[in-house]
Amino acid sequence: MAEGLSFRSFCSLLETVVKTSKPEAKLKLIFSPSFRKTCGSSSLYPLLRLLCPHLDRERTYKLKEKKIAMLYVEILGLSPTAADGKKLLHWTDPTIVTSRAVGDFASVLQEVMEVRSKALSTTSHGNTYSLQDVNNILDTLASQEKDAQKKVFLQLITHCTAEEQKWLMRIIVKDMKIGLRHERVLQFMHPDAMEMFNHTNDLQKVCSELTNSMVRYVPQISPFQVFTPMLAKRVTFGDCTKAMNGNPFYMEPKLDGERITCHVKRKEDGSTREIQLFSRNGINYTEKYGPCISSYVNAQVRSDVDCILDGEMLVWDSIEFRYYPFGSLKTVASEQPQGINPHRWMCYVVWDVVYLGGPAASKLISDTCPGVSTSNIMGLPLSSRLGLLDRIFTSSPNRVMKIEQTLVPANLSDQERHELVMTNVDARLSAGYEGLILKDATSHYMCGEVSRKSQKWIKLKPDYEGMTQHLDVIVLGGYYGEGKRRGGAVSHFLLGVLQHSISPTSLPDNIPVISFCKVGTGYSLEELDALRTHLAPHWRPWEPNNDKRPVHFRDWSPKGDVRPDVLLEPQNSVCMEIYGFELTYSTQFQTGLTLRFPRLKAIRYDKDWHECLTLAQLNALKGQQLGQKRAIDVQFGEQKQKKLKTTQPRSTLDRGHVGVSLEYSQANIEHVAQESKLFLGLTCSVLPGKFMTQGQSFTKQTVEQLLFAHGATVVQNPHPKLHAPATTFIVAASSDGVKVQNYIKQGTYDILKVDWFLRCVELQSKEAWKATDYIFTTPETAAKLKSLYDCYGDHYTTPLNLSELQTILKSAHFTVNTTKSWQSQLKAMEDEVQEAIETPVNFFWRCVIYVDEFPTIDGSDTKEDPLNPMHHVAQCIRLYGGVVVDSIKPIVSHIVLPDDNVSERLELIRPAIQHLRRSGKEPVVTTAKWVQACLDDKQQNEVQTFWLSFLLCHSKQVIYSVSPPYQAYTKLNYASISERTHWMWTDDDSFQTPMLRQATLQLATLSLFAWSIVPQLSLPYGQFPWDVFICPPNQVLIA
Repeated sequence: MAEGLSFRSFCSLLETVVKTSKPEAKLKLIFSPSFRKTCGSSSLYPLLRLLCPHLDRERTYKLKEKKIAMLYVEILGLSPTAADGKKLLHWTDPTIVTSRAVGDFASVLQEVMEVRSKALSTTSHGNTYSLQDVNNILDTLASQEKDAQKKVFLQLITHCTAEEQKWLMRIIVKDMKIGLRHERVLQFMHPDAMEMFNHTNDLQKVCSELTNSMVRYVPQISPFQVFTPMLAKRVTFGDCTKAMNGNPFYMEPKLDGERITCHVKRKEDGSTREIQLFSRNGINYTEKYGPCISSYVNAQVRSDVDCILDGEMLVWDSIEFRYYPFGSLKTVASEQPQGINPHRWMCYVVWDVVYLGGPAASKLISDTCPGVSTSNIMGLPLSSRLGLLDRIFTSSPNRVMKIEQTLVPANLSDQERHELVMTNVDARLSAGYEGLILKDATSHYMCGEVSRKSQKWIKLKPDYEGMTQHLDVIVLGGYYGEGKRRGGAVSHFLLGVLQHSISPTSLPDNIPVISFCKVGTGYSLEELDALRTHLAPHWRPWEPNNDKRPVHFRDWSPKGDVRPDVLLEPQNSVCMEIYGFELTYSTQFQTGLTLRFPRLKAIRYDKDWHECLTLAQLNALKGQQLGQKRAIDVQFGEQKQKKLKTTQPRSTLDRGHVGVSLEYSQANIEHVAQESKLFLGLTCSVLPGKFMTQGQSFTKQTVEQLLFAHGATVVQNPHPKLHAPATTFIVAASSDGVKVQNYIKQGTYDILKVDWFLRCVELQSKEAWKATDYIFTTPETAAKLKSLYDCYGDHYTTPLNLSELQTILKSAHFTVNTTKSWQSQLKAMEDEVQEAIETPVNFFWRCVIYVDEFPTIDGSDTKEDPLNPMHHVAQCIRLYGGVVVDSIKPIVSHIVLPDDNVSERLELIRPAIQHLRRSGKEPVVTTAKWVQACLDDKQQNEVQTFWLSFLLCHSKQVIYSVSPPYQAYTKLNYASISERTHWMWTDDDSFQTPMLRQATLQLATLSLFAWSIVPQLSLPYGQFPWDVFICPPNQVLIA
């Protein structure tokens, strides 16, 4: 094939494929009989590695559009400011590229090269390249560095047409843009091609072995063969046990780490073993993770077997006694071999074995699975594979260990199995895990996406967004934690609500609070420590004697883990804002309700304890929940329309109405007299809730009667504005509640508090609306208010009264304490995207770096000099995902100085760093050696290899040396240095006099800006030689 087909014909074929709309038609063009005849009977591999270049793991070019554009500009001798040069360098800019090619680098390149390729000698195009020629050229390109790559591009420019160069660029950047997924291509080539590729991740092997569609692929794997591991399908809570089809299944926690398959094989002499580690995408991580974990794997696996283990790579912290998040893996992998942070190490958690070989394999398989003679254990059920795992593998706690698994038998009812799963999910979430994995005990091991579709492994991961609305509750008790991280102090909390509303000015002797749920997740260790400190003086132990307990707990007899260890009087408590999966009935708590999978949103120090929910509000929320069709249902199976039982579980302290009829019913307005036409023309929909204003309480029905009496039209459900009568306002008690949140999400209606209507009635005139009258505004209303009010609701010209000021201050405090900024939300989203994209070429991602390549540092002279070594440093940083700026700004995270001119450039940038320090944003200062080290290691290293110690004398002579950290610690072992301390030391023994030692110690503990107390030292400031200090971790801090 490779010799029989020209690359020019292949490009013409691709042009035709792009113009064809349906995938089936595209495939018939590519694999047409005439095309096959031209190709011959040889392997399809040379064709497929060009057609699906992203599947070709043999070639990594380290080239993206920007770098290719720069190579073309350089080779063609174009000026970066010339029209074609600007097109190539700014191919996404519609003001520069005005054709339809904008945004498509390959098409822009074709436009630029069209005239030039026609101008080339026709003899250059006389002998066109075959597919094999192109593959050979691309192999050369992938193996070369920049200068050699330039020669390859020069060869392509002189021998290929503009159209051929366009398709070559798409192959190189591995994005063909032909509207055809590789799954379809492989499936068309052979029915089993996709399955085999999932097992092997080897396109060449697929093409060489699957040449006849009559010969089917039998999955087999062996050590060091890359494959895509078995994947889990995410399902709803209601369908989780249904997916198991009545079979027994295992439950195990969902871990936050990196999926790794561990390959163990004995060498030929049998004396040693080789261990390799592969990610789910087939990347070999042996060099990265092997030094940390291989010796432990070797010690825990039987010496007479070869095997492939499937599991998760995690980070374990022995001080906090917990797993660290996924993002810390690469850092710890580089630190552990060097002995940095010895309390934190890599941990491999194993949950399956998918290959077993070696001298003992046959006997182990026959003993574990009598009657089975196959050596391919992927076909064995999971329960048998786990039996084999237990016989070949021994756990080493928190190093290399088997995951905790719980078997749910098949002989339980569906409801019992479902309740076991829900209980386990609750326990795992409380313990800090991501969720739960369910695995069919009868399932064989499958590779790739086909395994996800089979739903033999499923994952349950609560999606907290869009679950219950946020609830404000009060802390009533606490539970002591377990383990090293949370043990010895309160770590879980008993939460409650008010039985009925109370006035803060006249508190009853027995405050009517009742228990509602317990929470133990959603807060950081820092938040937990702060809350413990706040509540510590007020805890009192739980009394077994009923008479000694607080009055509100005397009729409550909690059992098991619901009974708190300590209690708290409401007056000494704090509010918590929580959310969870759903409100559900429970007899364990006094409310008769509880929250499933509760999670802390915020500790509301800004709220008074009596501002928490009441039981009536909680019941109303439950009523709203019952009235909706839930997208995710915790009950077993699909939710059906049910007739509510007449005997609902009720609170033992509230035997009143629990349903929704009174709370949601329409007011009787037949006999309401018309008092005025104040609100004539207004159409209002009043939402359920308890309306509190100026010490008065109103129900939904009361508000409706008030509005009707003064001329408003009252409707139960808002009408779209396209219909008459249009709803002018929704009236709500607060922003809490499912209905209110739904209308806020719609953004169609203004939502008002009842205060405006009451004020108008009192003054008998329709007053102008204030910003504080609104719960939510439409964009139109918000634009009007913006011209009159600031962001806190304060009118630009009208003075505030005391109550309005208090309302605004309280609202502003609420925003500061509970609302995450858009920047933090964007960062969280970027982190998720970064974790999902596993690539070794973006390790400078999120770094904003100033590279010291220009004569000035203020951005006034930014003319690039390609011959400047620092220009090459800047280009490398951009290539690997970093952002390079031309001046020192507050957003800069790193400053990179040239290796050969550190002292002079450091003196130049000192004022800029001092300015940033005053604003609390000090970048890391390092040298070009750090960038090169990152490039060599294919990861972003911490700035720890370059310890610079500086002594600036009054002559401005700078003496610097590279010193390992232990020397600095030796010099300062007499000082207690905090995280913000500025270090100052010297190797000159003449300074080690008691007087200077005292001066050094005092100055080292000063704030960097508190120069007013420097003269109090033993030496006047003018005689002190130091004004540059070193501050670990490895950052140069400039005085």
